[in-house]
Amino acid sequence: MLNNTIVSRSFVVAALLLACAVGVRAQGSQFIYRAGDLPAKRGFGGAAVMGDFAYYFGGSYEKAEAKAAAPIPTASVIKAAVLPDGRLGPWQETTPMPQPRHYIENATLVLDDVVYIVGGSSKTLQGKRYNTALYSRPLPNGTLLPWTESQPYDSEGLSTITAVSTPGHIHIIGGLKLNDEVSNRVYTNTIY
Repeated sequence: MLNNTIVSRSFVVAALLLACAVGVRAQGSQFIYRAGDLPAKRGFGGAAVMGDFAYYFGGSYEKAEAKAAAPIPTASVIKAAVLPDGRLGPWQETTPMPQPRHYIENATLVLDDVVYIVGGSSKTLQGKRYNTALYSRPLPNGTLLPWTESQPYDSEGLSTITAVSTPGHIHIIGGLKLNDEVSNRVYTNTIY
């Protein structure tokens, strides 16, 4: 039994090493490499892939002439085609969200062909905390349909939450309240 375990583990390790070697060879000498740039400096937004397109949702951007100022939250949504070789094509604007949503990195998820953005903040410091989710789905050309806003799930709103899914449900875990108090709340909603 011990010999079979050693052989099995050796086989798994060899298979993993081979897979890594093939992956690295296919991508060049670096595991992760720079493949392009966004149209502007952005952070604290959400990202997802749906169909043949990668998306970047909201977040904030930095004005080139005001580097010392706080980043500015945005409602902008950009998309890039996923090319056959895995690279991303040029970024293009698509349907913006109804309001800027900032701090949504872990609050952006895709179920089937619908993207959900849960909570977030209207600005970087002491901004309004949203207590709703936005959702949309893409057309075949990657353009997003108009956004729909959910009913409120919390009276105060939360940013920096974590949203996860289980079959048919979205779960909202933790987050940050407007007074910068960390939340211990967990919410669940059924997706129809």
